Amino acid sequence: MQALRAFRAGIYSTNVHIRTVGLVYLANLLVSVILLLPLALLLNRSIGHSVVGEHLASTFDLEVLIDFLNSNSAALETYWTVLGWGTVGYLLLSAFFTGGILDSLHSPGRSAYLPRFFGGCGKFFFRFLRLVPYALLCLWGLVWLNGKLNLLIVRIYDQTVHERDAFWAMRAKQLIMLVLLMLLGAVLDTARIQAVQLGSTRMTARFFSSVFLVLRHLPRTLALYSLVTVLGLVCFLPYLFVAHTLLSAGSVIFLFLVQQIMMYVRIWWRLCLLAAQMSLVHTGGDAPTAAAFASVLGRTRLERLS
Repeated sequence: MQALRAFRAGIYSTNVHIRTVGLVYLANLLVSVILLLPLALLLNRSIGHSVVGEHLASTFDLEVLIDFLNSNSAALETYWTVLGWGTVGYLLLSAFFTGGILDSLHSPGRSAYLPRFFGGCGKFFFRFLRLVPYALLCLWGLVWLNGKLNLLIVRIYDQTVHERDAFWAMRAKQLIMLVLLMLLGAVLDTARIQAVQLGSTRMTARFFSSVFLVLRHLPRTLALYSLVTVLGLVCFLPYLFVAHTLLSAGSVIFLFLVQQIMMYVRIWWRLCLLAAQMSLVHTGGDAPTAAAFASVLGRTRLERLS
């Protein structure tokens, strides 16, 4: 129930700051256009308005795709390098905008929207960058765990007749990894929220404090992030219905508009999640940091010795 109340509060807060949703959407659209424009120009130069291009408008042809990849391998190698660095830039831009989003959600009602928003972006950008090493380390740990679980499943079910058990074991492993990814996202979001709410610059303390806070309120955190994840996936159903049923094969412009509506809704859900988690952090209070836990453990050991 507490997660549902926080989710309702998050929806209300996001609707109040609907301009923030539009601003983040425009920034994502601009970055996407910049990253995809070289590939679109390359496709137009290779295929263009030829008979093959008209055929691809309604049918996927693997042979044409393989021929395109082989004939443009040098240009595509450069493009993948640029795309990789562009992805890094997008992650930095995401950290930049998150500061403005959380600052707007935390301090509503002030005037001069754009200067205030970008002021929050600049204020918290370098603080949020300090969380990147922890995020990369945790992601590396999840990749390592995923590999170990795969090896375990292969060791148990390889050369056996239990195909159905192996199938469900793999689905259970994927569910575990999804839950761990949601928890990692909750920890990082909580650390950013605490930095904004407390005005803290000690991001290491905020990270470990967020770990303890998420673990202490694990059921409601999982409920909130699972709810938003499921609703985000449900949003794809109207898109699939419109794209495959209502639109014709040549409706490129209308398909693009439907896709942009989907992207806008996804960004709206993301801001709802941040606002809801901010409400949960506010009601849950600040969790003890690692130093506080070490102090408690030290006192416990002294009491045992005495």
